[in-house]
Amino acid sequence: STQSTGITSAGEMLDYLCILSTGGLLLWHYTAPGVCLKGSPVNRLVKEVLIKARGSVSTNSWAIEQYAVKWLRSVEHGLVFVAVYQQALTLMYVEPLLESVRQSFCETYAGRLAETHLNADYGDYLGQFEKVYAQEEQAAKNKVGGARMPKKPTPNETPSGDDRRVDQSAAQSPPPSNTAGQISSKLAKLQSAKNKGGDGMMTRKNKNPKPVERSKTKEKRDWGGEKKLTKAQEAALCDVQGSEAEGDIIKMAKMREEVLPEGASYESSEEEEEPAVSEAGSTGIFSRLGGMIASKLGQTPLTSEDLQPALRQFCDQLIRKNVALETAQAVCADVSSQLVGQTLGTFSRVAGAFKDALASSLERILTPTESTDILRGVARAKKAGKPYVIVFCGVNGVGKSTSLAKICYYLQSNNAGRVLLAACDTFRSGAVEQIMVHSRCLEVELHAEGYEKDAAVVASNAVKRARDEKFDVVLIDTAGRMQNNGPLMAALAKLIDMNSPDLVLFVGEALAGNDAMDQVKLFNQALEDNSVAAQPRLVDGMVLTKFDTVDDKVGAAISMAYTTGRPIFFVGTGQRYVDLRRMNIKKLVSTLLK
Repeated sequence: STQSTGITSAGEMLDYLCILSTGGLLLWHYTAPGVCLKGSPVNRLVKEVLIKARGSVSTNSWAIEQYAVKWLRSVEHGLVFVAVYQQALTLMYVEPLLESVRQSFCETYAGRLAETHLNADYGDYLGQFEKVYAQEEQAAKNKVGGARMPKKPTPNETPSGDDRRVDQSAAQSPPPSNTAGQISSKLAKLQSAKNKGGDGMMTRKNKNPKPVERSKTKEKRDWGGEKKLTKAQEAALCDVQGSEAEGDIIKMAKMREEVLPEGASYESSEEEEEPAVSEAGSTGIFSRLGGMIASKLGQTPLTSEDLQPALRQFCDQLIRKNVALETAQAVCADVSSQLVGQTLGTFSRVAGAFKDALASSLERILTPTESTDILRGVARAKKAGKPYVIVFCGVNGVGKSTSLAKICYYLQSNNAGRVLLAACDTFRSGAVEQIMVHSRCLEVELHAEGYEKDAAVVASNAVKRARDEKFDVVLIDTAGRMQNNGPLMAALAKLIDMNSPDLVLFVGEALAGNDAMDQVKLFNQALEDNSVAAQPRLVDGMVLTKFDTVDDKVGAAISMAYTTGRPIFFVGTGQRYVDLRRMNIKKLVSTLLK
């Protein structure tokens, strides 16, 4: 029968055992060779049971589909030990095994666990786990051994006493361990069985197989059985030192294909520049301006009263494109100040003068007074011998973590140096795992300390680690929070005060319109009110997400820039890492003037 690291037979084996933090981080896991869990029983256990019922140290059981799941908590170290096996099996050693694993793991790594190094490497625990597994399985066999009927000897067999001695010596001898080649051979057999239409398990052969007629119009289903494993995936499955399982590897590969397709780059995904509207080809509101002030053409200089009908049309157009009322009125007032006193002789000059004045006003609002070149900031920090620290903040669900990952890829593509991601959203369930997926796709280091921790301290530890390990950039992900949530805004102000980042970026939605302006305004107010610094640190700039979904209603960018006096560093135009653009001021103004 198939052996699992020389511990137990395939018919009575434990499918999976893992060690999790109470926050859901996976510290270590063991998967029996050839086993692929279906339906993610551990994930469902965490979501449906552990998160809803946190209790004291006790052994618990749960059944889900074909699996039986048992777990044991360690409150002192904040760990959960989970075992998964087939419901059809009766494994007497599971509960003692969990207790033994808990004791041995906590004793072996007491130092690391005391320092909350949850993202440390625990792969060397496998050898000790095998010993504990073998001991507990043998102890369970010994308990039920007396109830078994003795095997009837045949004439060629040794006497029962010798037979017992042979069995004892065999039990005491070390079990044969599987080599990578043996496991590869088993994987090949499983793969071959799948290719023949089976499910990877031993099945009875049909003596009279009949071909199954299928409709020619029906699309062929892909059950995953016809895909051959790559050498890298097979090597990862054969590695018994705690490497990722096949499912994780394939999921990660698919994730990378989605967020970073092969051949994608900033150059290949750049949008073409749209030509500016010429005076001769001006349409819409510009073509109607001459009629509004026809009596003044070529006669006397324009006055504020003369311009009011046209400016009201301008203001309405800006509001229709998501510019806030306050901002639209300020823009029209600036246009009026530029045109009052001019004498315009022709209709074309009227359209051109209005367009130029409006474009000038909008460009003044959007043009930053300080550099928005992050790469230059990183280079300056390198010369100073310190990491460049960026904090991402914003309300819930606007795409902070995705924007962080895009900027990380932007830095990598421009050879900005080593990047460290900091998982400082210790409030929202699943936030650490989300940023962990990005770190694996981007192949960068992640600093995570789990949930229910002080985000300011986690960020401080990440910055300290970056200094010690010579990272060039630290990107800090924070929890999404509404602008009127006092405790969370105070926590954000504390994080910024304690760590003094080089850049604080507010992430907002281009779809939000006036709400985005109110959000960033109240964020700044809350940071100022909750800061203990002599000069409170406010938002340094903005990132606008979902910019590809607003068509020509791009007014949120104008409103946010006008309200804060801060520039827009990037706009997000999709879900891939390359879907990030620097703000193109001329193109945005051209869109507003259409």
